[in-house]
Amino acid sequence: MIEVLSVWYNEQFLAPYFLKHYEWADSIRIFVDSDTNDNTRAILSDHNVYWEDFDMHGGLDDWEKALHLTKEYSETHCDWVIVVDADEFIYHRTMPVPDYLKVARGRLVTVIFHEVYRHITDGDLDPSLPPLYQRRHGSTKVWGETWEDNVKPCVMRAGQDIKLGIGVHRLGLESSVVVTSTLGPYLYGVHWRHADPCFSVDRMLNGRWGRQSPANIERYGEMKTTREAILAECKAHETDPEVL
Repeated sequence: MIEVLSVWYNEQFLAPYFLKHYEWADSIRIFVDSDTNDNTRAILSDHNVYWEDFDMHGGLDDWEKALHLTKEYSETHCDWVIVVDADEFIYHRTMPVPDYLKVARGRLVTVIFHEVYRHITDGDLDPSLPPLYQRRHGSTKVWGETWEDNVKPCVMRAGQDIKLGIGVHRLGLESSVVVTSTLGPYLYGVHWRHADPCFSVDRMLNGRWGRQSPANIERYGEMKTTREAILAECKAHETDPEVL
């Protein structure tokens, strides 16, 4: 059995795409930031998923989020646990993910993510269709500035001594499990952070950058971006190659 865990804030746009993509999971558990004020809860209530509110006490706190997901991972009754954000869609290149995990060896599967963007040939997003191939073009640079930027050890066999790190880009220092790969040697994923300006501008400005907790600001410094910067990034990737 496979369980998907995620923490959401105001994800009414991405929710239908996420739920359709992961409909092969045996269990989906969503923890809704208690400050959420859009239709996320109503959408989740219309689907066969478990959800509950989660209070992060004063805005987005990446460490508090990691601690909560670690706790939920430790209490799962499934065989495999996938920890992803609402804009992260995992896949295998030659077989369904459940088939891959049936034969996967080891305790942890590493996922390589590509950033995807709206290509000049792409149509509007359609929530009635599977999301993966609606946005197939993106950056071929998967490593980012460091290995951890686009690689996540976020598919875990249950019952391991795993403590998640911030953003699940790495495991916590106290984990006994090291970051290793299994067959393949990886799963792959697409990151929809900027998959379309129709949602990414508002989501990034108000959902991420606009609600940093005091703990996050102390941790990273004050993070800022602008509508113009997000649109310029999307424009710069309009002719990217296929990455799926």
